[in-house]
Amino acid sequence: MHLICPICQLPLKLSESTYRCKRHHSYDVSKEGYVNLLPVQKKNSKNPGDSKEMINARRLFLESGYYAPLVDHLIKTIEHKENALLLDAGCGEGYYGAQIKQHINDLDILGFDISKEAIKKAAKKYKDQFFFIAGMNEIPIADQSVSTYLTIFSPIEASEINRILADRGQVIIVSAGPNHMREIAEEIYESYIPHDYDPSLVLSSQFDLINKEIITFTITLEEKDERKSMLQMTPYYWSANEKTLGKILAKNLTITCDFKINEFRKK
Repeated sequence: MHLICPICQLPLKLSESTYRCKRHHSYDVSKEGYVNLLPVQKKNSKNPGDSKEMINARRLFLESGYYAPLVDHLIKTIEHKENALLLDAGCGEGYYGAQIKQHINDLDILGFDISKEAIKKAAKKYKDQFFFIAGMNEIPIADQSVSTYLTIFSPIEASEINRILADRGQVIIVSAGPNHMREIAEEIYESYIPHDYDPSLVLSSQFDLINKEIITFTITLEEKDERKSMLQMTPYYWSANEKTLGKILAKNLTITCDFKINEFRKK
């Protein structure tokens, strides 16, 4: 399983329904099947990560299939090797890992997120994967055990990725392209500022950039429930006033989906 204790970093072994290390730190497997590896002293708030409302909205939206072009591209990008392990970092409610598993069914996938609500929902539905609660800065995974590190719209910590990634391992970072959801932002803000995040600035000292692409397509949301779920899974919903939200929800929307996909190799 490659899990390590988040307190002492010794390997964790499963005994009945509890993971234990040699120093007797223990972590129970929940009834849904996940394990919480985020010690209380390492939390930055009582309930870190996305809320239950955001998680539910994301599942409703993603399972409608609107991001299928992104999923298709990820499946083509992931390297399929014997005994490979993919770590879905910041996996949320588990949608992307589940889609990948359907197409590469002999690939082992571990998913983690700092949100308990997200991991609880993921573990309850996707029984062919293992999920755990953890943060990005201290990932409870053994050194050099991960073949592919995948993260979608999540922060990255270069030193941790470098530690857990196998030699010549693959890193796939998905972030917002310049015009991602531009139409929504233009309804909320006076002027639009294109997304300009570049993961190379964080990773370049330890990883080589081997490929970068932008995947762009549009979607049309004709149902109010779909528009609401799309909004609720983003920060836009929580920053807009009631009048603006009502205006957005009242009309059919054609939205630009714009994704930057950066692929790196461990040096």
